[in-house]
Amino acid sequence: MKKTLIPIVLILCHLVAKADTWIDPSWKKMISGSHAIALIEYASDGDFRAQARVLQVYKGKLGLDTIWISGFSNRYGPIDTVRVGDRYIVFLIKNKPTKENLDYWNQKIKEDKSLIPYVEAIKKKEAFYVWSPTSGDLKVRNRTVQYDLLQTTYHEDQQFYAMDEFERFLRASYKKRAGFHKVSLATLKNNINTNRAAQLLMMLYLTNYKKYESLYQQIRETNLDNSHYALAKLLGNIAGDKSRKLLVDLLDSQNSIVQGEAVRQLSKEPSDFIGPILLSKLPVAGEEGFFPGSIMDPVRNTLDGGKIEIIKALGELDYKPAIPELLPLLETDNEYLFTITFEVLDKLGTRDYIPYLNAQLLNLDSDLTRGICDLITERNLTECIPSLMSFVSNHDRSIHPSKEYTISFHSGLGAFNTPEVRTFLMEDFEKVLAMEREGSIDNKKDWILGYIQTFDQLKMTGMKPSVFDAMFEYYGFNSAFKKDTTLFRKKLKLEETFKDRLAKFMEEPIIDRIDVQIQIDSLPHSNEILDYSLNIVVDTDKRKWKEVHPIFDGIRDKMIAAGYDKNALRLTTGNMVQDLGGAKPIAFRDNLMLAFLDYISSNPDKMDLVFLKQLRQYEYAKSDYGKRRLNNAIDTCEAMLRVKK
Repeated sequence: MKKTLIPIVLILCHLVAKADTWIDPSWKKMISGSHAIALIEYASDGDFRAQARVLQVYKGKLGLDTIWISGFSNRYGPIDTVRVGDRYIVFLIKNKPTKENLDYWNQKIKEDKSLIPYVEAIKKKEAFYVWSPTSGDLKVRNRTVQYDLLQTTYHEDQQFYAMDEFERFLRASYKKRAGFHKVSLATLKNNINTNRAAQLLMMLYLTNYKKYESLYQQIRETNLDNSHYALAKLLGNIAGDKSRKLLVDLLDSQNSIVQGEAVRQLSKEPSDFIGPILLSKLPVAGEEGFFPGSIMDPVRNTLDGGKIEIIKALGELDYKPAIPELLPLLETDNEYLFTITFEVLDKLGTRDYIPYLNAQLLNLDSDLTRGICDLITERNLTECIPSLMSFVSNHDRSIHPSKEYTISFHSGLGAFNTPEVRTFLMEDFEKVLAMEREGSIDNKKDWILGYIQTFDQLKMTGMKPSVFDAMFEYYGFNSAFKKDTTLFRKKLKLEETFKDRLAKFMEEPIIDRIDVQIQIDSLPHSNEILDYSLNIVVDTDKRKWKEVHPIFDGIRDKMIAAGYDKNALRLTTGNMVQDLGGAKPIAFRDNLMLAFLDYISSNPDKMDLVFLKQLRQYEYAKSDYGKRRLNNAIDTCEAMLRVKK
């Protein structure tokens, strides 16, 4: 029934980064938290909900012959269609008829009358749901049932086991356990070297068996990782030196997940006993863990392996002798390992991690910069300011994604409002202005935006001239336009003249429009255009690059023949682009302009107000939103200036 999401728990995957998502419950939680556990047979087909006949109840009191069940599918997947006659053991949660719930379904009924029986069942408290689209319903086939007690999440390698045994397990999970334990141990003795052993061990664990058995050592001597994992969980239930010794032995497993489970169980031991043992295992412990297969995987369950669990345990134990051994782990390029190690070191009360943070920043290729910046600002680590400055100055700003967060008010240098930092920010902004503007991915624009926001937060009004000049490449105005507002009129006239020259190209039906951006000389009596960019929007029904490319080339060649600079051209259909050097127009509502408006209006002078009104007069803002933001900035300026009087 279920779609394959993740292999069984002990197939290792390396630490990875992160529609609807969920975390599947543990078996203990699913058994104890279900209002009812029952064997059912579906009486209707359904993708998201279906009616079912109750055949047997193992836990709870349904008192119903027929119920509605949902939750076995997710709108974004997996979608599991049930059919009439399908049988499942289901772990059910009541679908409570709250006002919000009923209001929602009453509205849905208006759109789909077929939902009426289901909604009526909710009202009568005859509707239930399973725990998630990947847990809480076990397929029944003949007298077998499909499950894996190592995890509740469905996976394609799940086996079918005897129904009678699983039913006895369900009953033993909340009553009459002694007889079940005796039978399970006998069965386990005959299956030590099979995959079934892991399931039997988990049954003993989940039914709270607390006695040490000699066959546990035999299980340890097998090469079955799943059995070792289940054994570690069971041994955690059992007090005594024998179980503790076997758990310590499991720390030497070659499987990182087994190591991690052994650590979780041993972390209950006194610090003076287990601390030295865990520390001795740290260098050879595995880093692999159980994590979502990708960012698209809706199941977000995680299970850490040996190394991570040892680090966390040392922190919980407050084992300070671990500090010297933990510090070198900060040299890793694994973000998760770095973060966990840092948090534990911080918890242990040391600041000896600072040189390691500085070293990571001085490594300009580190992928950990974002997290380190957060740590520095959250903990006010002023000792790291010089290294952060060095990173900002020396790293390659052309690499995307850009790292302007390193100077932000929230997670960068802007969080440290000192004269030294302010001087650095002012000087570095001039370096940003000297950067080459890029094409569709414009890191320079991102850096300018980040700096304007930081200047605004720090109230660095002395940077206004430079901020105005930063807008020249993007909107065609600079600080000269604030001093001499007649430049707006001059720019408009030159744009109109430029557009007139393009009129013959606009007559071609294949050209939808040409967006013109010009930068003019602000000197008096000069009508020189310093630079220009043409964004040529092509109207074609062609969808393949091999069809569109010749069209672009033809228009390009005509423009060049007419005297236009090839490096000023950009051709696009909207979906496909031939970027020859021309710039994509930036809307007035872009975050860059909005940040500019906020910065200028936060502490304006009279000429700032005049400038903003010129933007409105010459209709720089085209959309309703852009006009509203511009008007708000003007209103703010006027209010601020009245206060200053």
